[in-house]
Amino acid sequence: MPEEAVQTAFLKAYHNLNRFQGHAKFSTWLSRIVMNESFMKLRKQRSNREQPFDTDKGFGSDENGQNLFNLTDWAANPESLYCANELRQILRIVCTNCNRD
Repeated sequence: MPEEAVQTAFLKAYHNLNRFQGHAKFSTWLSRIVMNESFMKLRKQRSNREQPFDTDKGFGSDENGQNLFNLTDWAANPESLYCANELRQILRIVCTNCNRD
């Protein structure tokens, strides 16, 4: 993360070399760009308050990192899908045989 801020700052400085007025040292100007970019990255990071449920000691976890939420996966598993399909086929056969009688 800090390396990213420095890299972005150097790129900004390069693109804005024509705006350097020479009232201060070049190193001071460049340091100020790096500091401003770092502060901006920190502000963005602070404003992003989202935390995934599955991180250790993140939102929804106790002090030991245990998940406090009981999230159930309601999607059907392959076995129940197969059983439902098999039952549907049996019922279809029985219903067609009943209609013939």
